[in-house]
Amino acid sequence: MSELVRSTFQGIIEESKKDKCITKGVFRVTSELEEHVRVKNTARGFQFIADEPEALAGTNVGPNPIEYLLGSLGACQVITYQAVAALMGIQLNGVKVETKGNIDWRGFLGIDNNVRPGYQKIEVETIIDSDESPKKIQELIKEVEARCPILDNLVNGVGVDSKITLLNQKETVA
Repeated sequence: MSELVRSTFQGIIEESKKDKCITKGVFRVTSELEEHVRVKNTARGFQFIADEPEALAGTNVGPNPIEYLLGSLGACQVITYQAVAALMGIQLNGVKVETKGNIDWRGFLGIDNNVRPGYQKIEVETIIDSDESPKKIQELIKEVEARCPILDNLVNGVGVDSKITLLNQKETVA
């Protein structure tokens, strides 16, 4: 168990009992078109590129957005396993999450409006390395599935409010 992870999250939990505002946050990412379909994303000063393979007009210099979605789910699951295990006193030697998404491009391409443009199905396989009892690991799995933020957003959905500004008109159009 990572003592740093346990003490950090335990400290946040204790502080939130005194001040509920401590547990609320806002995350921001700016995404800007660079060339063709390559996009520069900036989050907290970090930059990461999203691009498409050459077959989809990209330059293949980074994962595409739907791969980032799978990566976000996998990373969030791994982090949630580590944090929750530390708080539960469960020792993990390692956690690996493999994600796979099935997509039908007809929706994105506008070929068939009956086909959704996003994934039709996402599969997640988690490999846990631990000497803990199967019962403890089952308790951990239940907690992680209930507490993983990205899994929650995908399974339960989240509202999206859009605002679109047309620069040459200097007004909001949607």
